[in-house]
Amino acid sequence: MMYVLIDDENGVSREYRQVERKAKAGDYIVFTHDHLDITANRPYKVESANVEFTDDANEKRFWDIPSTDYNVFMQTDFVHIDGERYRMVDRKAKVGDKVIIVDAKWAFGKYENGSVVVAEDVDEEGIYNDDVKEVKRNEEGFIAHEEYRVLEPTIQAERVEPVLSTSDLIANLAKRVVELERRLSDINADVNEVNDRIDRLAYTCEQSTISIARDVERIDTDVERLKQPATVTIDASVLAKLVAKAVESE
Repeated sequence: MMYVLIDDENGVSREYRQVERKAKAGDYIVFTHDHLDITANRPYKVESANVEFTDDANEKRFWDIPSTDYNVFMQTDFVHIDGERYRMVDRKAKVGDKVIIVDAKWAFGKYENGSVVVAEDVDEEGIYNDDVKEVKRNEEGFIAHEEYRVLEPTIQAERVEPVLSTSDLIANLAKRVVELERRLSDINADVNEVNDRIDRLAYTCEQSTISIARDVERIDTDVERLKQPATVTIDASVLAKLVAKAVESE
């Protein structure tokens, strides 16, 4: 698997291939899952040996241990220019070769890192091209050999991930926002359901409390009534018979 990313040094699209090692400065790391302010499948440039990079919130982050959270991608010599794939080769150009400037030194404003120039003439010192001529300072259109790499055309042999443009990143972030909003909506619905259940339970408890209070009040009334002295009423004729029976028994 590869990515094509814009090279900070010369502004051209350059291939990065996956490697099985700890990330180094200049590599890119690509996370397999989203993290806080980190987007899955977005390349982050490693800025130091302890895996320092800048996250989505433009904050510095460190991931200084070998991790299965991301894959490491290192720079290759393959570049994409005007829809064509080339390999950058460190050799002296021949007449007709395309070269890419990698270390502009005597440009006089006529070329810069990333410029593509055709070698119209070549000698031991460098190449020559009329388009980079500068009157009085570079009348011959000279470019030293150490300033360029030769571009050798090649076929695209491997599947390459497209360059992630700013619009791509914005689209990815918008997608994440939509997903987070959906999750928040689901959470709010769950919270509302729980609140409804709590309200129903609170009402049931309130009614039960009122019913218990009424039962306690009735019990207290019954207890108070039982505490009062009991009064027994006996008919006089019945009392006379009881007394007569008591006398006879003696």
